[in-house]
Amino acid sequence: MRLQKNQENPKFKSEQLVWMSGLFYKPVKMYVVRYLDEILVITSGSKTLTMDFKNWVLKYLEGRLDLRVDKMKTAIHSAVSENIRFLGMELQAVPPSVLHPPMTEKAIRARKKYLRQKEARALEFKNARERNRKIQGMKILQHVFKKLKQSDGFKFDFQIENEVQEIFRTWTD
Repeated sequence: MRLQKNQENPKFKSEQLVWMSGLFYKPVKMYVVRYLDEILVITSGSKTLTMDFKNWVLKYLEGRLDLRVDKMKTAIHSAVSENIRFLGMELQAVPPSVLHPPMTEKAIRARKKYLRQKEARALEFKNARERNRKIQGMKILQHVFKKLKQSDGFKFDFQIENEVQEIFRTWTD
């Protein structure tokens, strides 16, 4: 159904976009939910488009599927202004401000406090890591100097003293 309606109301190409009253063309959205003998169809289109779609669905159900449809219970409702009963639930469209109300001052203060605490913890962890690196570097240096005093010095087949000194120097910074 959705594919057929999209073919009847095709999207415009980017060079054919129509600029009318500050709005670009938006394709019609259509959602269908079926459970046993109840069907709920939700569209973002106009009322005339919805009525045409309702007539098309009724013809399809009665003509091609040979199903009986109760015309008294078949109705079009506006989800914005009235409730819709479906599967024992009442549905109604609400604006986003109802679903996601703005934060209160107290919530804003609590959020800022949480972010400050989170930032302070991150700084503490960073400082602790740096401090631990320096301590480890100093322990290694003490061990190396102790071994140097006890022996005649290190004897290497290759020269890495400058590299080791550079590594130790970066650890203590």
